[in-house]
Amino acid sequence: MDVTQPLAAPFHDREGERAVLHGALASSRAEMVIVYGRRGVGKSALLEQTLNEAAIPHIFYRATRRTLPLQLAAL
Repeated sequence: MDVTQPLAAPFHDREGERAVLHGALASSRAEMVIVYGRRGVGKSALLEQTLNEAAIPHIFYRATRRTLPLQLAAL
């Protein structure tokens, strides 16, 4: 077992959400999907996992509460 690679966390009961995201990514139209929920339920992990599965070039940026100039510099 390669200990340098983290194990992918399983996504239980997320098939519906993943299907919606994959559908939006495969659409020929511009799509906007709003993902919301309580803190710590895996929204960011769900998005990252789905984007990686789709093998579409992307940038995943997690915004912070820092000022706009600091966020733009980090991006």
